[in-house]
Amino acid sequence: MEFRNVSLEPISDYEFNAYMEKSIEEYAKEKVRSGNWKENEAMELSKNSFHKLLPDGKNTKGHAVMSIIDRENGKNVGVLWVEWKNREFDSSYIWDIVIYKEFRRMGYGYSAMKELEKMAKINRSSSIVLHVFGHNRPAIEMYQKLGFKTTNIIMKKEI
Repeated sequence: MEFRNVSLEPISDYEFNAYMEKSIEEYAKEKVRSGNWKENEAMELSKNSFHKLLPDGKNTKGHAVMSIIDRENGKNVGVLWVEWKNREFDSSYIWDIVIYKEFRRMGYGYSAMKELEKMAKINRSSSIVLHVFGHNRPAIEMYQKLGFKTTNIIMKKEI
């Protein structure tokens, strides 16, 4: 795994709005693909989920939505959204990590996660939790390399 020198920086209004628009759409597709939602209701459910979690947008208390910046060339390579003290898990919780398509499989996700670990310690977190869709094998492999352990598995069979 190639290590990249990245920083996690506050996201701009423009980048946040673009991120939200794209993420709402992508989340809806993922939930349909995973069999959790019906296609005709997915966009509305996705919008509601995001707005419930981030009622004050990028300024929602206890959350940080950050741009992932390559320190060597200044390029914005993605977005990471974390809730520092998630009550359900008593942990920092990664709601989303996105590496833009042209920067994937280059070590940016791994490096951003390592940077997040440092920040989580500063925020007095003893652990980091995340959800990953079962069909996202590249992400699962990366998280395992980072030391994440499987805590739950939900399985489904269509009949």
